[in-house]
Amino acid sequence: MNTDLNQHVKSIFDDIVATTPPVGPTPTEEIVIGADNHGARSPWTIAAAAAIAIAGVGGALTLAHRSDQRAATPASQPSSRPVASILEPTSYPVLDEVPAGLTVSAAYSQSKQDSVWTEALIGRLVGGTLTDAVVVMVQAEPSPEPTTQARTQTEVLGAPATVYTEPTGGTTVVQWGSGPYFIAHGSNPLAFLSRLAPDSFATSPGANGSQPPTITFSNLPAGFAVIAPPATVGRVISTATLQVGSDNFDISVGTRNWVAAMAEIGPLRSIEVGGHAAWTFLSSFPTQDITWQIDANTYVYLKVNDGTDAIGALALANKVTFIDRSDWETRYQPRSAETPDSIPPSGS
Repeated sequence: MNTDLNQHVKSIFDDIVATTPPVGPTPTEEIVIGADNHGARSPWTIAAAAAIAIAGVGGALTLAHRSDQRAATPASQPSSRPVASILEPTSYPVLDEVPAGLTVSAAYSQSKQDSVWTEALIGRLVGGTLTDAVVVMVQAEPSPEPTTQARTQTEVLGAPATVYTEPTGGTTVVQWGSGPYFIAHGSNPLAFLSRLAPDSFATSPGANGSQPPTITFSNLPAGFAVIAPPATVGRVISTATLQVGSDNFDISVGTRNWVAAMAEIGPLRSIEVGGHAAWTFLSSFPTQDITWQIDANTYVYLKVNDGTDAIGALALANKVTFIDRSDWETRYQPRSAETPDSIPPSGS
């Protein structure tokens, strides 16, 4: 096993937690991203929270496809919901067949994010394998550019841009824009950005200032598709987790499409779990995590910590069933890490 890579994967999935409420109403004013957008950058701390968003409890994706072209189609249309409201999963995990010698405990957590942004995952899907993944983010507010990383300057669609390498994992980050503000990050986002046409993507301001800008894509470079459609990220974060063994597996549910987190770590391959489209790493990768969507509000992440191989991970994933939150709490009596003083009331 590649110890350094495995430690990098574990640290990413242990450090941050986030969730994705649905995108709000479609605004009326559209801004085409081009040479007139200049200026400030946004920090990698926001980008990391957007794209690598699991706190030792996993993440999930949204995919409703059954062919290479299906990945560009969201499973369902998002409903309108205030960003600050607490969006909860509608299904919670159950594991009736626990691996021999292991026990199961449960945890539930909520926290609050300071920023709100919209993100999407772009990549190339060839023969069921996702590569060249790039997370594209847009937000309304600028943020200070990093002070610890070496930076270079370039242009994105005619606008000045800053490029730097995130010290943990070597992810390349590109930041540009003067309102809205943009971030693209991945192993080589410039290779994707340099091929964009002026009309490849556009943004619209958030509704009534309560939502971040939205983003739409068209005329992408040949071979690239929208793998995870644009979704709003931030505000209240909810995660429910079954912890299997001392640190063998975590089975988590949340409301965020977390496939971007996995795609930044390495190439992914498409599989199925219980009849649902799913993603996992290539079989040779040291961590065989799996992520899939089971309903409009619920994404599942199986985090594999003990070196279980691809066959074993898939077998475990197929044993997971789901119940509502009340029954889940009655059955598992989860530990709670809620912070009520930092969470706005639902619907606020």
